[in-house]
Amino acid sequence: MPPEEFFGRQDIIRLIARDLRAGGSVVVQGLPRSGRSSLLYVLFKNYKQIEEGALAWLVDLNALNDPGDLVEEFYNAMRVDAGSRVVGDLARALKGWERRLVMFLDGADRLIEPPLRDEALFAMLLSPMQTRRVSLCLAMTTAPEKLFLDRASLPLFAHCAVHRLRPFTAQETRQLIEQHLQWTGIAFTDAEMDVIVKQSGGLAGDVQRLAGLLYEKKKAHLGASGDALRGRASSRRKR
Repeated sequence: MPPEEFFGRQDIIRLIARDLRAGGSVVVQGLPRSGRSSLLYVLFKNYKQIEEGALAWLVDLNALNDPGDLVEEFYNAMRVDAGSRVVGDLARALKGWERRLVMFLDGADRLIEPPLRDEALFAMLLSPMQTRRVSLCLAMTTAPEKLFLDRASLPLFAHCAVHRLRPFTAQETRQLIEQHLQWTGIAFTDAEMDVIVKQSGGLAGDVQRLAGLLYEKKKAHLGASGDALRGRASSRRKR
């Protein structure tokens, strides 16, 4: 999905893209089901259009077991063979790295607790961020101030621009649903819209889930009604 089609998030996408293109790093923080992962994916898939020549790589930190797994993901992003899974070896490789690299890290809350809360990993991430050769785009639910909180002298979050995803307003929720219902032949009543607005709280994931359930219910009912009409018409012809 191109950024211009990512309803309600165009402005924040432009701001994040601007920060990354300038060599900065970004934290995208929001409630569960607020659309953080979807936004990160849109940015990753379209990053070639944002910064020509930059390498981009998407990692779900929830799927990693230890810092060595993240080291391997960095080597994959750099398109070089992984010499080892040791953080220090990757840090040395990054010192001589000259291309622009943007790492999109989903589930960045994992960096707050062991095993990914690791001092060597922290130093490896921080050094290329300071030179702006490597940019991080971290998506998380926790307040970014908790990233390596005990390292007051070198807080990781201090090197990132923070963008917070707010829930959709009631009006935006209705507009989002109406946009997706276009050309489907199915419409929601005002009362049905009100229920989705209230139950979802404006969280993108819940809006999508609730609207999807109602859509499938109405689609099935429409199909059953059509079958019934065709059945009656067929019976009349046989007579």
